[in-house]
Amino acid sequence: MLERPGRTTQGLYGGGGDMSARKSRPFAAYLGTQASWFFAFGLQSVLVPYSAKRLLGASDAEFGLVQASLMAPIGFLILFGGVIAERYDRRSLLVILHAVALIPPLAIAMLAGADQWTIGLLMTFGLAMGCIGAIMMPTRDAALNAAADASRGDISIQQAVVLASLVQFVSQIVGMGAATTAKLIERLEVFGVGPDTARLEAAALFVVQGVVLAAGAISAVALPRLKSEKPANGRRPSVFHELGEGLALVWNSPVIRPMALCMVGVGIFVIGMAFFVLLPLLVLNEFGGGLDSLGFALIVFWLGAACATVGLARFRHIERPGRPLVAALAIGAASLAAFAYEPPFIVVVGLVFLWGVSGGVGIAMSRSIVQQAAPPEALARVLSIYQLGFVAGAPLGMVAMGFIVEYFGARTGAFCAMTGVLALAAWLGAATPISTLRERRS
Repeated sequence: MLERPGRTTQGLYGGGGDMSARKSRPFAAYLGTQASWFFAFGLQSVLVPYSAKRLLGASDAEFGLVQASLMAPIGFLILFGGVIAERYDRRSLLVILHAVALIPPLAIAMLAGADQWTIGLLMTFGLAMGCIGAIMMPTRDAALNAAADASRGDISIQQAVVLASLVQFVSQIVGMGAATTAKLIERLEVFGVGPDTARLEAAALFVVQGVVLAAGAISAVALPRLKSEKPANGRRPSVFHELGEGLALVWNSPVIRPMALCMVGVGIFVIGMAFFVLLPLLVLNEFGGGLDSLGFALIVFWLGAACATVGLARFRHIERPGRPLVAALAIGAASLAAFAYEPPFIVVVGLVFLWGVSGGVGIAMSRSIVQQAAPPEALARVLSIYQLGFVAGAPLGMVAMGFIVEYFGARTGAFCAMTGVLALAAWLGAATPISTLRERRS
């Protein structure tokens, strides 16, 4: 796609007058929906495990089930979510999904406030949010191109991806920061604040989650309409036929296939093995940290990712995005290798920040490559398959790392994760066309 002359990004950043502001309004609305969902996601990523373990006294097995309830539905439903996103107007879908998503947090807030909640009900909350997220993810990602195009050349697709990633990271950090207020109750209890106060504060935070999701529905109203193209004969093939077409398209693409396979590896080695198991175990076991220390480490990771996307946002176009992607994987592998030598906690924090920087670059560049390579008529299906890789790979990595650390120790676990990521970087750089890929300007 060629750049239109005479256009700038001033409207997006606040300059350029009323006309430019109006042109950039759809993309600003898109960023609003992005911020709404990921604030809620960041908040629940801390609030749900805190509620399960500290307020409901979940056993370790129950705790694992609660955590899995938030992610498992996405792995089962995300491909169907991609088909749904192509069959219906994505603006309407985002409005409806955000409106429906406020129901589970408000319901669990009422139950928590009345002290009528249970582990089973918290799992039901997780399953409901996971089901909504499975449709939300491909719908929101597929709407990005239309929102950027509606800015009439003020922003390129690659720049739109970088800015959307930045909003995602910052919103998650803010959401996690809001959720950590519940952890302060543990310290306040020393001064006579009891578990009832902690329960009520958790209920209030679930209400906050619902309100923010409602704001996302309002923001989505300003998005451009993007209705699906109906077949010439007016009849659509079956859902499973469209899924098969999407899978065939991904597999036959010399660009999208290696990116989808790369995401499987990222899901296994980075998200599952390293982020969700190795890092928490290092903080909690090796350094004797608590919930506050773990929350701090996670926030530092996302701060690194946010800083990386701020840097990338300065570039309107990166001609060869595969090269920073490969470099990001290699840097992430080096960070994981350093974990194996059990450095002091402050060094671990620095390594987590560096790991976050590499993660931010990797997320933005990989998503940009797929957004550019996917045909518009199958964009949602392609994105859902791309996202399925790390969603499906993560649980495999979690289980594997758990056994590795239990029987061989955290050092061996760090080397296993490092080896997997390094092999992934070498394969992507040497055996695929990704590192030599030139992206067109958009």
